[in-house]
Amino acid sequence: MKDNITILLADDHNVVRHGTSLLLQDALVNISIIHANSLPAVLEMLSDKPHIIVLDINLRGGNSSKMIEDI
Repeated sequence: MKDNITILLADDHNVVRHGTSLLLQDALVNISIIHANSLPAVLEMLSDKPHIIVLDINLRGGNSSKMIEDI
């Protein structure tokens, strides 16, 4: 069995995170999905070492592309 791929979904809209999560779980196997609704939450979840981050560029607490430097 292959290791799980961890995906961090970062969006301040719960319905977007939930819908994206359902699509990913339906399309992919061996994934773990974690959620964040603000930039501080994203930074906190980096300790989980996600393999992929799906990032809302207008995330609460963030500053557009400046967030990428912080991450």
